[in-house]
Amino acid sequence: MKNTKARSGHLAILLGVILLNLSVSHVNAEIERFFAKPEMISAYLNPNGKFVASVIGGDERQQLTLINAETASRSVLLSLSDIAGSESSFNSMAWIDNVTLAVQFIEQREGIKNLLDTRRKSQLLILRLVDNQVSRILSVRTKGWLADPLPEEPGKFLYAKNGVHSKLYKVSVDKLTDHGEKLDKLMKVDGGQFIKDNEVASVKGAALRWFINTVGEPKAVMHYTEKTDVALTAFNHDGSQEELKKWEASEETIGLNGEGNSDEKLLVPVAMADSDSSFYCIDYAEEEEKTVYKANYETKEEILIYESDSFRIVDIILSYPDRKFIGVEVLKDGRLSSVYTDQFVGGSKSVGNKNYAALSSLLSYRGGTSLFYSESHSQPGVYSVVIKDSATKKVIGAVFPKLVNYQNSRLESSTIDVEGMSIPYFLSLPQRVNKDDVYPLVVMPHGGPIGVFDHPYFDVPTQFLVANGYAVLRVNYRGSSGYSSELKEAGKKQWGKLILEDIYQATKRVVKRVDIDSGRVSVVGFSYGGYASTMLTIKYPELYKSAANISGVSDVNLYLNRSRLTPHQHDWLKEYVGDSKNEYDELKAISPVYSAHKLTRPYLIVHGERDRVVDVEHAHRLKLVLEKNNIPFYWHTLPESGHHFESTEESVEVFSVILDFLQKHL
Repeated sequence: MKNTKARSGHLAILLGVILLNLSVSHVNAEIERFFAKPEMISAYLNPNGKFVASVIGGDERQQLTLINAETASRSVLLSLSDIAGSESSFNSMAWIDNVTLAVQFIEQREGIKNLLDTRRKSQLLILRLVDNQVSRILSVRTKGWLADPLPEEPGKFLYAKNGVHSKLYKVSVDKLTDHGEKLDKLMKVDGGQFIKDNEVASVKGAALRWFINTVGEPKAVMHYTEKTDVALTAFNHDGSQEELKKWEASEETIGLNGEGNSDEKLLVPVAMADSDSSFYCIDYAEEEEKTVYKANYETKEEILIYESDSFRIVDIILSYPDRKFIGVEVLKDGRLSSVYTDQFVGGSKSVGNKNYAALSSLLSYRGGTSLFYSESHSQPGVYSVVIKDSATKKVIGAVFPKLVNYQNSRLESSTIDVEGMSIPYFLSLPQRVNKDDVYPLVVMPHGGPIGVFDHPYFDVPTQFLVANGYAVLRVNYRGSSGYSSELKEAGKKQWGKLILEDIYQATKRVVKRVDIDSGRVSVVGFSYGGYASTMLTIKYPELYKSAANISGVSDVNLYLNRSRLTPHQHDWLKEYVGDSKNEYDELKAISPVYSAHKLTRPYLIVHGERDRVVDVEHAHRLKLVLEKNNIPFYWHTLPESGHHFESTEESVEVFSVILDFLQKHL
């Protein structure tokens, strides 16, 4: 039974389930404003600083758009639907010169497994512009990828081609043919440019990444060796090659094997840093890739420079022209998204314990124009330009334009000591209209739980709930990353123990505030947060008056033994969560399904039936226990959804159900 019309109350109690039948049009009319797809996804300033090329997504197919830096006027250069199928997306772009834009797109987004996956179907298009419009679309038909746009050589770029010997070529745009043009017998593919005279560098084995310095010189390459291992090879000034590092390659997939010890890092270079032997690297020894290091293979120095809050990193972003690390590309809800770093000290303004978080990042400086990205806790990310040292920033686009200036919520940050550990938390609140206003509280534990954290910047679910009159508490409990290694490591094997205690103690402190209604407290969580919402409500029903479990774990042993785990993931979970073989009873004791019969508060279960992270079986086991014990609950499944509810329609449906539940029981 699911998503059908509600039965009579008597029958619902007998079945132990209340079935929700919500129509999106009948709930909060503003919900789609919050959960529309990101519109402006990326931005690239051309060499003279007059135009910005941007991928515009929104709820339609992606479009490549040209934005005038001075007037912010837009013109569509290329619609993805005109050149590719429905499963395609723009992957990267670069200005070759002021009127030439290189755009790489991939045919299948699911091909993004990790940075070393070469099985994606991709093609490089070259757009020639005249009067701010596309005059010609050229293409590179030879299989490979753009390695560097060579900004110092207009009309030329470096292109990587794989084979038994992988090679790097300098290609001229003028010799390419139009995209889709049929070649006759006298025409050479790509103008016959993939020849020895145009070869810049070569290496034995299939190349995975080429590393180019700021003047367009190849300095290193990551490639397969004849033994199918992966090596990082440097090119010396005298033309010789030197192996800097070697890794054992996986036999099952194109990728790398760790050492079988989750404490040992597996740093894989993805871009050059500020010297010929320094590289920006991602740690593949994690359960999911969420950290960036700067590593020097000569000095063996490794410096942690970035941690993703929750999403897996698939690439890094460098500024132009100096190529400094400024952010990452993450796989978020099935889409590539840009996440930028805060480069300016003092970006967060604090007054007492009130923290008005603001992030600002310089993406590019070219031709006297600076391109910035900024966001705050209540305002979504915006792209803006400053021309010729003007003190005024001109906004040229936003990630969520319908939410810009939508509301001005409050954010307060603090910490609480729990058994010797300082636990940070954020409290988001509506702006007070009257000094006596009090708000119901929604506690929202993040997922993970290890290696994930809540940040002080714009968070869509938080701001959605605040806009609907709720205060929202987010706790960076032990196990959270982004603060210290001590806090992160303290979460080992604390799923049902001190992690829950951290959330509980933070909640107890917050409900003592005069602007919080201590009699109206709910806990709503996704993934691990769904697990925590169930356990907290079972353990502390006097505090938490209702709970929503979204895609949550109900049986920890079942979760640890799912079939899709790689050997490394299995080892990582054994160390950080528990070992089913030797700790089965302890893990059973902290599993909600075995104590769900104690639930006494209104309870909501939401799950995607195609969830491959936390199988829908977890929800069904809870449902069975609750029905067996005649405990009423709300039940809502999404037949076509996975773990993250990727589409706008899925997000609207899920948060409509959550909002309806909160309005009924908070």
